[in-house]
Amino acid sequence: YWDVWIIEYGEKTVGICGLYSNDHLDNSELWLGWLGILPQYRRCGIGGVAIDFMEMEAAKVGCKKLRDYIYPDYNDPLPYYNKKGFELMNTPQNSEYEGYFLISKEIAAKNYRNLL
Repeated sequence: YWDVWIIEYGEKTVGICGLYSNDHLDNSELWLGWLGILPQYRRCGIGGVAIDFMEMEAAKVGCKKLRDYIYPDYNDPLPYYNKKGFELMNTPQNSEYEGYFLISKEIAAKNYRNLL
């Protein structure tokens, strides 16, 4: 599985987000990828909507867990991801993803009709 979406706000392109799987036969665990919002559009709810949208899309294909990794030099997003329900799974020193923070979130199918 691999999908990418352009994030628009009004008539402007302000970011990108995506999901991918490391196993082309199993969508039960997907990775957030390429979540990026232009600096002038951060901290106004766009990233949160993007994460909710990706969670909705992941649930549609049978995903049970979302994962992502964050560079330690850029740990600013850790508290934000915690608020969105993600848990820190490792520190950069004790992981197969050495050098990164690994985060994970269990997801369940929900009613997402009012999201968009």
